[in-house]
Amino acid sequence: MNCYLCTISFRHELAGFGDLIRFAKDTGYQGIELWGVHARSMAQASRERAAALVEELYACGLSINMISDYLRVAEGGPTQEAVRCAEEADRKELDRKLDEWLQLGLLFRTRHIRVFAGGKASAAAPEEYKERTCRMLQRAAEGLMKEDMVLVVETHPDTLADTLESTEWLLQKVDMPNMRVNLDILHLWESGTPPLEAYDALQDDVYHLHLKNITAASYLPVFEPNNVYSPFGSRQGIVALGEGAISYKPLLRHLSELQVGHGLSMEWFGERPFYYLKEEREWLRELERTPAYDGMRASE
Repeated sequence: MNCYLCTISFRHELAGFGDLIRFAKDTGYQGIELWGVHARSMAQASRERAAALVEELYACGLSINMISDYLRVAEGGPTQEAVRCAEEADRKELDRKLDEWLQLGLLFRTRHIRVFAGGKASAAAPEEYKERTCRMLQRAAEGLMKEDMVLVVETHPDTLADTLESTEWLLQKVDMPNMRVNLDILHLWESGTPPLEAYDALQDDVYHLHLKNITAASYLPVFEPNNVYSPFGSRQGIVALGEGAISYKPLLRHLSELQVGHGLSMEWFGERPFYYLKEEREWLRELERTPAYDGMRASE
C-alpha cells in the first residue's frame, strides 16, 4: 500500500520541505500530502525554490498525492437579497480558488485538490445552503476537469459529508465524474459507521484514505479545528493506529485482499510527529510482513 505523510502534521514544527522529503524517503513513505497553507507559502516565497524541491522529491521516487485545501461557502439568509449576495460571494471565492489550485497543481505536479463540503453539519444546514454548496462543488469540479484535475471531498464533521448517508447524497447530487472521496475513517466512525461498512459503501468513489486513532470517543473533541490547530490545544487521547479505539487491521486486510490502488495518509495531530510518523510507517510495514496478515479475523 502506498503511504503518505501529511505536512499538516508538522504545522507546529520547525521543519523545511526538504527535511520532509528526506524523512519520507528514509522512513519508507511513498510521498507527501501537501497542506494548502504550506503550498501557498512555498509558492509565495519562491516558485523557483519550490520547483527545485518538487524536482528533488520526484527524483527520490516520491510524489505529492494531493493538495489539501479549503473552499469557503458564504452564509446565506432569509431574504432574496441575502441569497443573491451569498451566491456572488461564492462565485468570487471559487474563481479565486480555481486559479490558485490550477497554478499550485502545476507547480507541485499533482492532479488532486481536497476540500470540505461547506462548513455546516448536514443535519442542520438549511436547504438553500445545501443547494449552494452542491452548485459550488459542481462548478469547482467542472473548472478542474478542464485541466484534467480531480476534486476530492473529505468526510468530515460539520460538513455535508459528515455521515455515510450525507456523503452518498452529496455524490449523487453533485454527480461529477471527477469528484472523488477522501475517506477519513475516524470521522465516519465518529458518526456511527464502522470502517469496513464505510469503505464498502463508498469504495467506487474513494480516491484516498486518512488514518488516525483515538483512545476513546470521549476524546474526539481534540480534533475540532479550534483545538487541533492551536499550539496550546489538548492532544489527550491521540494515539498510534494500532493502539486506539478503532481497529484498523480488518480494514487494511480488506484493502490488501482487494488489491486496490488507494493511498493512505497518516494524519498525526499529536506531539513529536517525526517520531510517531516513523513508528506508524513501521507498524504498517510489519503488518504487511506478518504471515498471518491475510488470515486476520475480521473481528480483530
